[in-house]
Amino acid sequence: MKLRTKFYNAIQGFRDGFVRQDGGSFTVFTSNSLDNLNVNPSTAYWLHEKVSVVSDAVNKVVEPASVLPLAIKDDNSGDLKTDVKSSELLTLLDNPQTDLSGTQLLFELFKSFELTNEAWPVLIGSNRVVSIDFVKPYNINEQMNGFERLPREIRTMGTRYQEKIFVRDVDSNGKTRYLADNGITELVPIINGTNRTDFRALSKLNAAVLDAKQYHLGSTHNAQLLKNGARPTGVVVPKEGLTVEQFKQLESSLKEQFQGAENTGNVIIASVPMDGIDFNINNKDMDYVKLIKMSADRIYTTYNIPLSMISSDKLTFSNVKESTPQLYVQAVIPAFTRFTRLLSYHLQHRFPELQNGTLWYNPFEVPQIQGLLIEKMEAMSKVNVFTDNQILKEAGFDDYDGGDIHYKPSNLVTVDDIRFGTGEGES
Repeated sequence: MKLRTKFYNAIQGFRDGFVRQDGGSFTVFTSNSLDNLNVNPSTAYWLHEKVSVVSDAVNKVVEPASVLPLAIKDDNSGDLKTDVKSSELLTLLDNPQTDLSGTQLLFELFKSFELTNEAWPVLIGSNRVVSIDFVKPYNINEQMNGFERLPREIRTMGTRYQEKIFVRDVDSNGKTRYLADNGITELVPIINGTNRTDFRALSKLNAAVLDAKQYHLGSTHNAQLLKNGARPTGVVVPKEGLTVEQFKQLESSLKEQFQGAENTGNVIIASVPMDGIDFNINNKDMDYVKLIKMSADRIYTTYNIPLSMISSDKLTFSNVKESTPQLYVQAVIPAFTRFTRLLSYHLQHRFPELQNGTLWYNPFEVPQIQGLLIEKMEAMSKVNVFTDNQILKEAGFDDYDGGDIHYKPSNLVTVDDIRFGTGEGES
């Protein structure tokens, strides 16, 4: 009976530990004992603002991704359309609005996507898109009905689109859209990796939230040690009973003379008889250095940041030089690719160039990866199975006439010459 009672109380306490909280954009369940089970958009942005490692890890991906030289890649041929004037989408992304630059727009969309796995562009214009804007994900509130996968309505909050309602609409091609203002304004949900309960996304930080919190609490703990000064190495116990007023005066005097970083190491001289109890502890009990490094490494790993770029004991010029291309290969370009593929899919009904194309980047205009591209092109040329045009395409260069002919290294004649016994290649 006692065992059953204890088990019941444990289950009851565990259940009571779960509280329902407003996620800002969707409802999230959290536990007092397990902390956040799902990191909602408000929490993700808070972590970016308050936890330096989260901010640094996200920005190391978002900042370079937002300034990659944009292009449209033809999905059939693989060719790049790098001329901004040839694409209405590229033109708008270069100048989306009068009060919003292209870099700002892409930075905000990429940051939203990296923090929450969601991005919410806003297209303005009915027949033709005339400007592009965005809504932050914590200002999105969807109205789900029954067991439908997609919401019927999406309400936006915040100052830019306060209390605007976007209603679900299905066009003649079966494409689901969310429209407001009689179809002039369209909200585009870009969701990657939905959670278990609804169509909203699951943040990458969901797996690293405890590490982020430990880093934050560890930093706060260390700051408080400096603020409170001579850490509590002991307890002062008056030998004679003090009145409340005397106790307050003594407490105030000790804090004034010995608390704070500038008073660290001062000798305590009290005006009343007292005993001292030595704690003999130090910051090793918190193991601050190991804790904060472990938490930081896990957060950087979540965003695929090479640890040689952030580890103080490995931060040499040589390591930074070698790891910078890897940052682009492992983190920046995959994040850019993941987002632009989704963006292209959701915008193709408004931009004809995306019908058989994808928003892409011009690789050889990215200095950080030019060395890797040259190495790859050299390797492709040595194996003698790729044409010049195939090799050029790897770096984003245009084809040239005659570049699709295969050559063999023996005497640099075409394969057909060797095969049919013509010209100098006859054997």
